[in-house]
Amino acid sequence: MAGICVAFGHDCEVDRDLVVTMAAAAPHRGAAALQDVAGAILATLEHHETSAQGATAAAGRRLTVAAHARLDNRDELLPLLRHALASDDPSDADLILAAYLRWGAEAPQHLLGDFAYVVHDAERRVLHAARDPMAMRPLYYHNDARRTLVASEIQQLLATGEVEAEIHEPAVARYLIGEFGLPEGSFYRGIRALPAGHRLEVDARGVQVEPFWTVDPERRERFASEGDYAERFRELFLRAVHARVRTADPIGLFLSGGVDSGSIASALGHLSEGGAVRGSIEAYCWAYASLTQCDERHLSDLVVRRYRLRAHDLDAEGSGPLARYPEHGPHRDEPYIGVYQPLLEHGLAAARSDGVRDMWSGDRGDLVSGAWSPSYWSLLRRQRWRDLLGEVREHASIPGQGWPGVVGRYVVAPGLRSLVRRRRPRNPNVVARRDPRRPPWLRSDFLDRTGTDPATTHDAQPPQALRGYARRERFRLLFLPMHMRGMVWSERTNAAFGLGFVDPWSDRRLAEFVLAVPQSVLNRPGELSKRLVREAMRGIMPEELRRSAAKIVPQPLFDRALRREAVDTVRGLLSDMEADRRGYLDGAALRAHYEDVVAGGRAHVTLWWAITLEMWLRRYWR
Repeated sequence: MAGICVAFGHDCEVDRDLVVTMAAAAPHRGAAALQDVAGAILATLEHHETSAQGATAAAGRRLTVAAHARLDNRDELLPLLRHALASDDPSDADLILAAYLRWGAEAPQHLLGDFAYVVHDAERRVLHAARDPMAMRPLYYHNDARRTLVASEIQQLLATGEVEAEIHEPAVARYLIGEFGLPEGSFYRGIRALPAGHRLEVDARGVQVEPFWTVDPERRERFASEGDYAERFRELFLRAVHARVRTADPIGLFLSGGVDSGSIASALGHLSEGGAVRGSIEAYCWAYASLTQCDERHLSDLVVRRYRLRAHDLDAEGSGPLARYPEHGPHRDEPYIGVYQPLLEHGLAAARSDGVRDMWSGDRGDLVSGAWSPSYWSLLRRQRWRDLLGEVREHASIPGQGWPGVVGRYVVAPGLRSLVRRRRPRNPNVVARRDPRRPPWLRSDFLDRTGTDPATTHDAQPPQALRGYARRERFRLLFLPMHMRGMVWSERTNAAFGLGFVDPWSDRRLAEFVLAVPQSVLNRPGELSKRLVREAMRGIMPEELRRSAAKIVPQPLFDRALRREAVDTVRGLLSDMEADRRGYLDGAALRAHYEDVVAGGRAHVTLWWAITLEMWLRRYWR
């Protein structure tokens, strides 16, 4: 695990104690290696010696870098940057520094991998920073007239005393409606996140933030057969997994019965048999004594036995939502935590005790290869003629498909089934769903004073030139604000246990590939999800798992906690609410809704965000 913190004086020297204080505020990220240079102090935090900091005076330039990075295109960079490298085996930080020396502000667009870094150019009095497009490394900054402070966590910036701790209420409003706002936003006034895929430049002109990457809208991947698509995906996925194996330390993996983690485990096992993985593979699986419908070990055990992984069964029911509150509460940076936070932290603690250095998961698998496929009948019903024609044409162009089969199977047949369903009498007990973006306890005057419109979203917008309805929807999925924030939460949660966060599904090469192929190669309506991935894993994933893998969401565990085990905890949080006192929500309305849930009613989709906001306010703001 690692991190960075930097202080840059605009026209003055900076106090070394500022950076020492920032580093001390995140001891879980490791010991600080400080570099004092004219006008700036940079620190890299690291548990392990990976040379994540460096300096050079090449070509008369005084450059210094602090980096939290893993570069995957080292082989491509080495011949291009050899003249600026002092070693034949440079660190990733050395490569970043050499890239900046050659390309300046354009350097990050030549880098592939997970990274957040800061370069100080003493000659030009410029601070340059960048963050990878998939949001795998966090980076926050505060800028005022005298200096710019940069860190991996917001709490590091707050610790300096230079940044006033003041809640940014528009972020709270968007959180309460379950919409996670702009990528540069934070829950603190005066602190901004560097958006993923963006670079930051601070110089005499001030602060400039601009994107350095977006998907190439003209890229199209077309192959002679469906098997060729699967072969190419398998090649990219194995490369993504292999690139993340950098040491011989034990590898930890949260292994469920789903396609995403099952593919990772199978790929690691496959690579291990070929000698490409030297460390042991530690699989952490949830065990359920009474909620057996949530147990996935009958599926995960298939890959455990095939590749002789070291399996660790962890008690899930003893670590349900809100277990041992407030032990597993929100971080100071933000109220966002996962529903199953105690469960996650239980697994991370076990992995740390087993000597694991990096914890792997398949967080982005659904977004890359599943979660959505074009419903042609839905497009037809909404009279989206151009979108319908384009998607059917692309589907029909796949070898072995053709117009008659696609139209008959995916347009006509679903349409007929839909008509039959519409003729059935409506169930009078089914109540129309309320607008999920406007919980009944959210105060209208709070929305007004923060200028928040629940109907407005901040979803990622695909490039104008990205053609195809399904491709554009896939782009929005890949970069959903909630999931981008989830990457930061996962990295920070792992860091609290001294563990790195690894997700091969967040490899940019996979994202670029799935946006370049016909979306009906990935999934088709009415068929098993993640069609392409299942084909790609043929011969690598155990066949029974490949055919039947399916993630089981432990909803009964959540329901039991909310209605039985954590009732006293939730009632305590919802009484005398700090969020009510601040005018964010109506506590009485929220309590009435929760009592309805306890009695068996359906929980509003935003209930969890209201509960976690109150947890955060009580811990850090009361």
